[in-house]
Amino acid sequence: MAVVIMIVPIIGILIHAAFYVYGLGDHDWLRQYKLSVWMKAVAGLAFINLVGNWFHYRRTRMGLDIASRIATYLWILTIVLLITRL
Repeated sequence: MAVVIMIVPIIGILIHAAFYVYGLGDHDWLRQYKLSVWMKAVAGLAFINLVGNWFHYRRTRMGLDIASRIATYLWILTIVLLITRL
């Protein structure tokens, strides 16, 4: 479970970083993605991952959960960067 909680934010960070780098020009699809329901779903998934990480750490005290929490915070930061860059 800890590996899944770790992989999900890493994939999210990579996708949002690619969107950010590719969207440096004026792309209408990026603006539509940021205003769509998909961005809200990704933000909800990040929140669920953060809460799941907290519960998993309470039960197991694994060190991987701390790294996963940091990756989830970075993922949330990429979401904020995409939203604020309209």
